[in-house]
Amino acid sequence: MRLTSKLQTKIILMLVTILIVILGANNGIIKHLFDRQYSEALKAHLILNGESLRNQLERIQGLGISAYDLVGFDEQCRELVEKNSDLSLVLVTNLTGNVLFSSDEQYKRMTIIQSDLASAVQQAKEGIFEYTLQNEHYIAAVVPFLDQNRINKAGAVIVSVESSKIHQKVSKLILYPTILTILFGIIALLLIMIPFSRWVTRPLHGMVERMNEVAAGNMRSLVQISSNDEVGQLGQAFNHMVGQIDELLERTARTTELESHFLLEQKQRQLSEKLREVSYSVSSTLDEYQVVERSIAACKQLLPYEAVALWMLSDDHPPRRFPEQGRVPIDDKFSHAELKSVIVQLRTEERPITRVHSDGLYLFVPILVKRKLIAMFMILSMEGSFTTSEVSLAFTHASQVGISMENARLYRQMREIAALDGLTGIFNRRHFFEAGAQIFTDCIREGIPLGLILFDIDHFKSVNDKYGHPVGDKVLKEVAEGTLEVLRDVEQAIFGRYGGEEFVVLLPGLEGEEAAVLTENIRRRIEALEFSTSLGRLRVTASLGIAILAPDTPTLDELLKKGDKALYKAKADGRNRVFMSPAYE
Repeated sequence: MRLTSKLQTKIILMLVTILIVILGANNGIIKHLFDRQYSEALKAHLILNGESLRNQLERIQGLGISAYDLVGFDEQCRELVEKNSDLSLVLVTNLTGNVLFSSDEQYKRMTIIQSDLASAVQQAKEGIFEYTLQNEHYIAAVVPFLDQNRINKAGAVIVSVESSKIHQKVSKLILYPTILTILFGIIALLLIMIPFSRWVTRPLHGMVERMNEVAAGNMRSLVQISSNDEVGQLGQAFNHMVGQIDELLERTARTTELESHFLLEQKQRQLSEKLREVSYSVSSTLDEYQVVERSIAACKQLLPYEAVALWMLSDDHPPRRFPEQGRVPIDDKFSHAELKSVIVQLRTEERPITRVHSDGLYLFVPILVKRKLIAMFMILSMEGSFTTSEVSLAFTHASQVGISMENARLYRQMREIAALDGLTGIFNRRHFFEAGAQIFTDCIREGIPLGLILFDIDHFKSVNDKYGHPVGDKVLKEVAEGTLEVLRDVEQAIFGRYGGEEFVVLLPGLEGEEAAVLTENIRRRIEALEFSTSLGRLRVTASLGIAILAPDTPTLDELLKKGDKALYKAKADGRNRVFMSPAYE
């Protein structure tokens, strides 16, 4: 029904447009005719009034009174204007254009300077002229008058009317015919519109209803054809079109279903392949930092985002953020309290959550290991939304990252356990040689000084024999701890248990006197140790040998041999002392 109303509206608009065009044309023609006829009549009226005023002036002059001496003729001019509402201004001028008499005082003693009018006055030419005076546009009749001798022209009578008055008069004259024309036009429109619109729209009403039913999905709704005109042909075409559409929809539905299954499977395969690649990239390393770096980089392959960062979480330490990746930086947009609230919610719900912030929408994805929150992704989207599939994909990625992080952590712990001496907690002999060989090579290549300290506890066998192995183990442990305290400020120092009661220290960057001072501090620290035992208090000492890297020590083993000789020299000199091996032996 709504479509039918629109059609009726269009028909009405069409008829109204036609009516407006007809009325406009009619009004234009009437206005032109009225304007033309009225202008002609007005011009004749102006000439007539001018001649009447001229006759009065000449009659007065015939009595012997000059136009220059005449008094009160202004009143005659004003009276002429008052009696004729069509007139606006009456002037009497001499041949030079000076105003002698006027119906309006403001124009007295003026000079007509308008070119056409002034020329007509000077030449004493009778006729109709247009001029502008005091910013007002006039149409004037110029009527010359004679002097007292009635021989020569003495001046002219100018009877004027404002152009605006003419237009107003014409508008008033055509107002009533225009109103009548519009009234009859509206009546004719109403008489034509109602039957014409019904005649056009009624056959289409049923078709519109069928179309609405088809639009609602009823493809069995057909138009009842009752005529063979254009509307009937339209109905036949509509019925044929509906049948074709119904058949096409069935084929399209089958095709769409097949395409949907294909695209879904293809998308699942692509997603699975992408996840497999990402998972392999993250899990193919057992270095914890590389796991973090690769997991952050993998987010770019899985999700659209502006920036992503990873936070490591621990019960013992505050959250630690790794450098983010993305097109915009993630500054510390969240306060400590907001971040704490997010972490608490992630631990409680164990699922991704979102938070709206000033620069966009943040997605927080928990990284869980055995349901314990160890880290989280912070992903920024400035588009304002994450789809359900994107959130699910991020959570799946986070689960794989959690497994990789745990594997890397366990591997690090295993390496630490394998590298450390079980009793003292310092590097064991095997790890010392692995790390020491690399440091030795770097020092040789870069020309960095390198010192080595080899020491053992004096008479340690007697300690074990007299006090027992538990006391001996305690001595070894505290000697190691005391040495670590002395070495705390020495960068890159490698401290390990060489075997039994022997210890070894590798000192990159130290040589000569610096190494000697440090070694003496270690000796004094060991000498200051005191142990309580069942047999009384126990104090121990140590002998220490120093070897410095020189051109004649091409390998770490050679440097150790130098240190061993220095150690035995310290023992031979009485123990509890430091001996430095000569630079060249």
